[in-house]
Amino acid sequence: MKENKLRQYEKERLLIEELSSEISSILELNKLLPKIMDAFVEAAQVSKGSIMLLNEEGVLEIKASVGLSERAIRESHPKLGEGIAGKVALTGKPILINDTTKDSLYKDFVLDPEKERPAETLLCLPLIFKNRVLGVANLENKIDHQPFLRNDKVLLSILANQSAVAIANTQLYNSSITDGLTGLYNQKYFRLSLTQEIERTRRYKCSFSLLLLDIDYFKKINDTYGHQTGDYVLSELAKLLKSSVRASDLCARYGGEEFVVIFLESDPADTFWIGERLRKKIERAPFTEKRLVVTVSIGMVSYQGEKNIDNEDLIKSADTALYQSKNNGRNRVTLYPLLDTNLQYNVAAQFIE
Repeated sequence: MKENKLRQYEKERLLIEELSSEISSILELNKLLPKIMDAFVEAAQVSKGSIMLLNEEGVLEIKASVGLSERAIRESHPKLGEGIAGKVALTGKPILINDTTKDSLYKDFVLDPEKERPAETLLCLPLIFKNRVLGVANLENKIDHQPFLRNDKVLLSILANQSAVAIANTQLYNSSITDGLTGLYNQKYFRLSLTQEIERTRRYKCSFSLLLLDIDYFKKINDTYGHQTGDYVLSELAKLLKSSVRASDLCARYGGEEFVVIFLESDPADTFWIGERLRKKIERAPFTEKRLVVTVSIGMVSYQGEKNIDNEDLIKSADTALYQSKNNGRNRVTLYPLLDTNLQYNVAAQFIE
């Protein structure tokens, strides 16, 4: 019996080492967290679970889950010290409950027993990196309906530690490639991505479009309403940009009030209207309680694999088109090398007809 337990322990230990190795190579948080969740489910053999991370306000948010309802995901936001997850995040110590009906702390954890089926067993583990709690892993209900054992807690704590390292590394990497104010990619990452996309386009003989956008009279917004309002406009515009493009496209803050978008696999014939739809959407969007009307000038260029063009050439072309939009009165789109804006509208109208 003892030998069987030792073999099972060794089997579980090797599995956790393998899972830890898998998650350590992922550098995108939105891909890493579901992978960590899957690793916990496989290692613990549970039917429900979630990964919660602390936000800047000290509130835990579910970032990945298995077996939870949409309501549970939407409404579970414990603060430090609240409920089981909040207590684990506050103390940095795991909590194991093998009979939730007899545990007084559990009643603070479940949302509504009439709408959410309570857990039978629960193990909540802290995700700690360098003495800093990043979040928690919640694991509920073993598939075999057995209680969590001491070995489960020990082995899963190892996976929790490895997960915390992977999350911290990913957060560090993401902070180096994203803009702090808007959450979009920064110029450094954009330039790297543009170079890679040029190479991919040449190899597979496809095309993409590059958009360079500048907020019209942004200095006047700052001077009139203050830099706090200016920052708000930047962050709201970034959200609007991200929600307006496909997941495969890349949005970045180029600098100041300038933004860039790489539209992958886009038809050169549609390039102008991609920018025009975006321009109209921004013009119609309300900004702040003052309902500021924000407009943008846009320059665009399409790339179809020409060998004598590099990323600097494309950026310069989009920039030239952008300044033509500004010189022609702003709040418009110019497509390089066709710089006559009125002619562009006529050409684009033919595509609609």
